[in-house]
Amino acid sequence: MFWYERNKKARYAVIHIGLNQSVIKASDALIMIFLNYSTVTDFAKLRGWSTSVPRNTAT
Repeated sequence: MFWYERNKKARYAVIHIGLNQSVIKASDALIMIFLNYSTVTDFAKLRGWSTSVPRNTAT
């Protein structure tokens, strides 16, 4: 179960697993989520756009 508490210094996600509790900074949790999944790359693949070759080059 997740919920967020606001603090003057930071926002924390509190994770309850049975009787054990772990506190993680919300920003760290978001970074972990974005490192594991990229919707931009998936969208580019779906549209057939290449993400490794530039569209325009300088002349």
